[in-house]
Formats: sequence, C-alpha cells, structure tokens
Amino acid sequence: LDRAIEVAKRAINGELEDDLVEEFFAYWSGDPVFADLPLSKISSANAFLCRHTETERTFLVLTDNEERTREKLTASMFDAGTEAVDVQVFTAKRSPGVRRSSWPPTTVGEFLSWQGELDTESARRIRQSLQKLMRDGRKYAVTLIQSPTSWYGILTKFNRVPQEGALSARLNILPTLLRSQIWPLSITRIDDEYLASRNIPNRTSLTGIRIALIGCGTIGSYLADLMIRAGAGLGGGELALIDPELF
Repeated sequence: LDRAIEVAKRAINGELEDDLVEEFFAYWSGDPVFADLPLSKISSANAFLCRHTETERTFLVLTDNEERTREKLTASMFDAGTEAVDVQVFTAKRSPGVRRSSWPPTTVGEFLSWQGELDTESARRIRQSLQKLMRDGRKYAVTLIQSPTSWYGILTKFNRVPQEGALSARLNILPTLLRSQIWPLSITRIDDEYLASRNIPNRTSLTGIRIALIGCGTIGSYLADLMIRAGAGLGGGELALIDPELF
C-alpha cells in the first residue's frame, strides 16, 4: 500500500510522464480504424465505412486499393459498404499521455484542450479543420493524429448549428463545435506487409515471392499454413499448392 501511494503521488505531480505515455492506449480504448496500407500512406488513403455482419458494429477502413480491401473484409464477415468518409490527418510534436482531469475527453472542447497541452499548433489546425467541416454541413468528421510514437484519433458528431436567432450566434459556431460529442479511435493495421511481418518479427517475410509447394499431405499442409502466416501469396506473390492425390 505504501508503494502504491508513492506511485500515485508521483503520477499526480507529473513525475511519471513517460510511463503514462506508454500506458496511453490502455486508457484511450478507441474503436479500431482498419488500415489496409502502410501507415506512411494514410494521408492519401481512401476511406469508407464497413459493417460487421454478426455484431452490426460499423468501422472505418483506410485503403490504397479498394478492390483488394473489400475482398479481404468480405472474407472476414464484414459488409464492405460504399459510403465514403472524409478523413483529416495531422501531426503532433509530442506523444499522447493520460490527462489527470476530464479524461477521457468526450467533447471537442475537452479534446482540443488536452491536445493543446501536447501541441498547441496541431490543436489549432484541428480546430480550424473541424470548424470548416461543420460550416460545410458535415454530420461526422474523422480526425487522425500522428505523434512521434503512435497514431490516434477521434470521430466527431457535430451538433447542429442554430438556423434561427441572433446572426452573431449563427456566425460564431465555435461554442456549438466545442460541445459536440467525440469518440476515440485507434488504428489497427490489416495490410499484407504488417500481417506477414508481425508473425516473424525481425525476419524477412515471404511477401512478393512466387512459391510452389509440391505435396500437401501431413507435412505439406502444415508447411503451407506456416508459409501463409509468413506472407506467402501476399504483396503480389503467389503460392501454388500441388498434389495430384485425392482424399
């Protein structure tokens, strides 16, 4: 108990900032955004919504090849819809950490306040972008931020801008924007390069190679499974399974 109290006091005094950065995603718990492309290409990605057929949950998907991604989602029990979504991508100079108050943020105002503590310039650019989208009549907005160590983001559901009343209230939409609700987002990679390399860390994958496996019996079938996990047949590669026997 004494040790727990000591750690809690240090965290409250801001002495464990690095530890809180490492634990950020344990407290962010955002809905996944599926990225079927390298993270370095996210700013030029196409985005659309998909629905999981069993749970009825809706997810955002980023891709640089919609045909490939839709095939991948369909094989994984997703209904790859056609509704496109605008995604704004920003960079921040500092990695995110857990705030000691108003956490997790639930409104645009709370999020911008927290983001401003990390990086004033990125918070300003995000606010300007959200204001523009709100003026354009958008219902939702997806904002993704690349920090030095991780990606994170928010989904914003804009409150309706007053159509009646004082002109100043209709022109100054910032108070309405700051009260708009948000949901945290975190990126989950589903691109071929990542899926292959994560199973064999620090080793060369089989992505992009043409491979013929002759014999799919006890050893061959097991080997085929391992090669697929290592990236065989992905990234323009090919895995041909050859066995004339019947079973």
